[in-house]
Amino acid sequence: MTDDIGAERLQTIPQFRDIIAFWQQKRNELGGALPSRAELKPAELVSFLRWTFLAESRGPEDLTVVLSATIIDEKLGHNLGGTNMYGFYEQAAKPMYQQFFAPILAGEKGGFSDRIIQGNRNEMAQYEVLYLPLRTRAGDPGAVIGTVHWTPRDELGHAEDLAAKRFSRINDLSYVDLERFDLTPFPV
Repeated sequence: MTDDIGAERLQTIPQFRDIIAFWQQKRNELGGALPSRAELKPAELVSFLRWTFLAESRGPEDLTVVLSATIIDEKLGHNLGGTNMYGFYEQAAKPMYQQFFAPILAGEKGGFSDRIIQGNRNEMAQYEVLYLPLRTRAGDPGAVIGTVHWTPRDELGHAEDLAAKRFSRINDLSYVDLERFDLTPFPV
């Protein structure tokens, strides 16, 4: 299944390949429909928990983390369960992120972000996230499963200035085609 991944960056990161294969398998089991949170069994998610989170929209200005990835909790220094993801962004950037997430939460597209963030103990890192749409537990559109890839500054291999506020420096914000897994830039 992962032979169908069009975007090279999504092919090269093992947890992205794994979550795409898992998501595609669940979708195939449902005859092409988006899986719901209720259809994701805890035993199926065990191997993904370090890198994977679930979030659900509870209104146009709310995207709440319902299961936090342990790597995020470790790197940021606290559990993000129950946190509104829009609260991660500066006030001026929130409308852009709400616009970005709208078609993902509607189940029309996936998403990919690549940004520089400051973690716990002021660690600077490249933080890449793949977002795939899910239906809520009730079966309505409005949830995502996300998988993260964290590369500490000393592993990035370039001398680029990484000065950044938490979650502020965007390198890439793209939509993901749900059939070919190609990336299309979001107009930032």
